Amino acid sequence: MDSREQLPLEFKAGVFDIIITKGLPFADYGCTIDGETVPIYFERKNIGDLYGTLTSGHKRFDRMLLKAREAHCEVILLVEADMRTVASGYKHSTISGDTIIKTIFSLFVRYGLTPIFCADRRTAARFIEETYSAVARSFHLKEKS
Repeated sequence: MDSREQLPLEFKAGVFDIIITKGLPFADYGCTIDGETVPIYFERKNIGDLYGTLTSGHKRFDRMLLKAREAHCEVILLVEADMRTVASGYKHSTISGDTIIKTIFSLFVRYGLTPIFCADRRTAARFIEETYSAVARSFHLKEKS
């Protein structure tokens, strides 16, 4: 988990052996399996963070996504809200929800950022758990071959 993560997700006991907090090269969550870094990272955003990142923080976010792409890593954007909620706008922003949705999908096309709209924080955590668990199963199957 990135050391700058302000609202860390809570993971189900036993899914991960160790959770280490340190500065990550990009995004909020990464994984290492048997000493190998998994090239899939997760950027978690609640709706307020999302609007801030895609407006005033847009240039910094673009740089992060470019850095990830250059490192041949995938970034998955976990949004702690459904698409309808994001599209309906955010009371602390003058930017429309439709503009935010269009920006998200422009980043998907430009950088390969995969957006996942989650019902809540637990769903976001489960998405990370299931993704890295699937990678671990695949990794261990390759070792046996």
